[in-house]
Amino acid sequence: MSTLQQIRHNITRAWDHVRDGWERLYDQAAGAVMRFTHKGARPTREHGGRRLGRPGRGGHG
Repeated sequence: MSTLQQIRHNITRAWDHVRDGWERLYDQAAGAVMRFTHKGARPTREHGGRRLGRPGRGGHG
């Protein structure tokens, strides 16, 4: 694996970890909001929630 390929691989892995962390944080926050709202009001990614994509792929997952 060339140095450039290693750098790209490491950046991709780092971005995946950041994205996964934000998604977990979002899910936990949505769960907390759920406790203060009526049942079924939990925001979802399909209905207004945000997803982070990989760099170089349009920015949306």
